[in-house]
Amino acid sequence: MSILQRAYCHTKRKWDKSLILLGIILVISTLFLVGTSIRTATETASFNVRQSLQGGFTIDARFLGKQFTESVVEKILSMDGVRADYNAHSRVYAEFLAINKKPLTVRTEGAFHVSDGFEHTGRLMADIFSDKSELFTEYGFELTEGRHIYENTQSAGLVHQWLANENNLTVGDTLFLSLNDEAVEVEIIGIFANTVPQDTDMIMSHMFYENVVFTDPHSFNRLFNDRDMLSFQRADFTVIDPAELDNIITAVRNIPNIDWERAAFIRRDVEFQNARSALETLGNMVDVMIWVILVVSLVLLIFILALWIRERVHETGVFLSIGFSKGNILLQQIAEVMIVATLAFILSFGVSTLIGQTIGNTLLEQASAPEFELVSLAEEATLQEEISLVEIDVSITAMNYILMWIVGSLLCIVAVIFATFPVLRMKPKNILSQMT
Repeated sequence: MSILQRAYCHTKRKWDKSLILLGIILVISTLFLVGTSIRTATETASFNVRQSLQGGFTIDARFLGKQFTESVVEKILSMDGVRADYNAHSRVYAEFLAINKKPLTVRTEGAFHVSDGFEHTGRLMADIFSDKSELFTEYGFELTEGRHIYENTQSAGLVHQWLANENNLTVGDTLFLSLNDEAVEVEIIGIFANTVPQDTDMIMSHMFYENVVFTDPHSFNRLFNDRDMLSFQRADFTVIDPAELDNIITAVRNIPNIDWERAAFIRRDVEFQNARSALETLGNMVDVMIWVILVVSLVLLIFILALWIRERVHETGVFLSIGFSKGNILLQQIAEVMIVATLAFILSFGVSTLIGQTIGNTLLEQASAPEFELVSLAEEATLQEEISLVEIDVSITAMNYILMWIVGSLLCIVAVIFATFPVLRMKPKNILSQMT
């Protein structure tokens, strides 16, 4: 009779113990399969959360002079992990002139001070994408007429509604931007307004929202007689995965021929840092759960199998007396356990599918306790934002199932070896003496 035949006959004859073993291995395999599936789901959910948090960085290159050019920006955008979503911009205080070159009327009423030479001056904002300026995204600016400035837009300007009304300007009119005796002509393509009131206490006249004008980088560069390669003072970039932010910034600093020591890198990953603890907690909880399952399962199987194998000393002695080797006896006992384990592994797929999502949601609730962070939206306002994981989708993948078969089989084999070792290490003479 072959090893498998003997193993099958013993399993069938000891059906009560086989059922107990089936239940134990079913629980072990189900918990392991659920644990690995939750771990896979957690990694996917963590990546999705990191992507949704839109981390990024800003390069303040004001002290780089004209080193931070359009070609450098293109190199950064071509790097792995950097999104195409970006904005490059520059800022300066300039004088605004009408088509007849006469200075426009700017708001000075209510100013703390009007500096000499700034009577007709305001903030000139040059953005690749004006709608991505912090004034529109964070400070409540809103376009009321016309269109925004986008990439490749040239000789264009956006003016505040107050400035337009005060100087009888409309979309399509001409405006001159003046700086250091250099004047650049632009067409007004849009009019905007601020929906959030500005705190005007102790503010200089050229800082009023009403005295803000947007233009394109090409026009801005012409104010400095720079008509070739565009250069910028600052640029905002977003990354696909905020966890890779440090690596991406390091790669940017390695772009040659740029004095990066004179530039400042500003991280924008506050939300990711707040959510990191929830992501790491959930992952750590699942890792601990898997290791506890493995260790406890191994100890439990060794203990139970050792008790049962001690009851089979007589059987072992008989096999040895008729010429079976210890290796042959060990293989039979491994086969007995694997017959039961195979059925348990098959059943565990269905059981894991039923309870996996429930266990995953329970762990998620424990790991993602809400965390709050004051996120600045403007100089005058803050918002309390809740950062937390929302859900994970637990499903049994083929890789999880294959891993369960491999680990479960190894666990059973190791348990049988350890449980059988005390008996098999005995000399045949001693085993046979215990039979009398």
